[in-house]
Amino acid sequence: MLSLPLLQGLALAIAALVYRSRAGAAFATAVASVGMTVPSLALLALLLIVFGLGVTPSVTMLAFYATLPILTSAIVGLQAVPPALVEAARGLGMPRW
Repeated sequence: MLSLPLLQGLALAIAALVYRSRAGAAFATAVASVGMTVPSLALLALLLIVFGLGVTPSVTMLAFYATLPILTSAIVGLQAVPPALVEAARGLGMPRW
């Protein structure tokens, strides 16, 4: 159960790192979109080969499918912040991060 918050934090960190770069944001969004198109039963079959029977393949698959929408939503959300708002925040003394 600890893996899901860690992966969500990782997705937010990746989004924070790539949202300024058009190429990086496009690549991360494309990878997440392609990952979401993989059928869940096919991914489960692949994970069963790697991890065997048990809870681990199911938890891994659920964490995978829960993390990708967070990544794409965080990138789109960070890109949607108006530049005037960022400038106002910097004027108030907020750091870049």
